[in-house]
Amino acid sequence: MIFVGDQGAGVLSICRGGFGAGAITDPNPFAENTTINYFIPDNVNVAQLLFYDNSGTILKTVDIKEKGQGNILVYGSNLSSGIYTYALLADGKPIETKRMAKVK
Repeated sequence: MIFVGDQGAGVLSICRGGFGAGAITDPNPFAENTTINYFIPDNVNVAQLLFYDNSGTILKTVDIKEKGQGNILVYGSNLSSGIYTYALLADGKPIETKRMAKVK
């Protein structure tokens, strides 16, 4: 896994391991961390995963360079309890948006 980000207050820390249609968050809700599994097709040039808080502010952007199946481990130990949204963009277009619940 590749560490992406830091674990400052209210910031998502993400370790990359590969999201596409059919992305699954496990577990959801989560207390400390959760894994997002995804698939990026070969014909996608640029893929990104964006994380938002409940007010719509982007907390983190992750560039996904690998094609095929993969996963991202999300550490939310410094996040407040609540609903967070993540979205997959493929070539700048939203492909899928899902929610995950952080609990204490």
